[in-house]
Amino acid sequence: MDAYLLHSLNHIFKTRDLVTKNDKTLAKQKESKGDEVLNSEKFLDQGFTRPKVLIILPIRSIAYRVINRLIQLTPEGHKVNVDHTDRFFDEFGSGGGDDQDDEDDRSKSWKKSKPLDHQALFRGNSNDDFMIGIKFT
Repeated sequence: MDAYLLHSLNHIFKTRDLVTKNDKTLAKQKESKGDEVLNSEKFLDQGFTRPKVLIILPIRSIAYRVINRLIQLTPEGHKVNVDHTDRFFDEFGSGGGDDQDDEDDRSKSWKKSKPLDHQALFRGNSNDDFMIGIKFT
């Protein structure tokens, strides 16, 4: 997981640096040359949306682990603000609620009947109907 997350962060930060560099160049050249700079294919790095990485995951608990690890792997200089973490933890976390005692009894019997690899894969929120977007700015 760390390998593909670091690879994703590399794409994200390289693209961000390219966009920043091109914005500065466009601002400088726009003053001197006018509109002919905007037609250059060299500066076509921005569009309606700028998705750079798509990670497809099977269930919410794995998405929860991947996003938490992505936040951990982000360099300290780039971690400014993480918005809506409480909503993310509620929707993608373990899902423990008021009837925790009933879930503990069920989980103990479930753990005994399933192999270890199955337990590791399906622990936590096993809902597979989700979608989440992350924005690095």
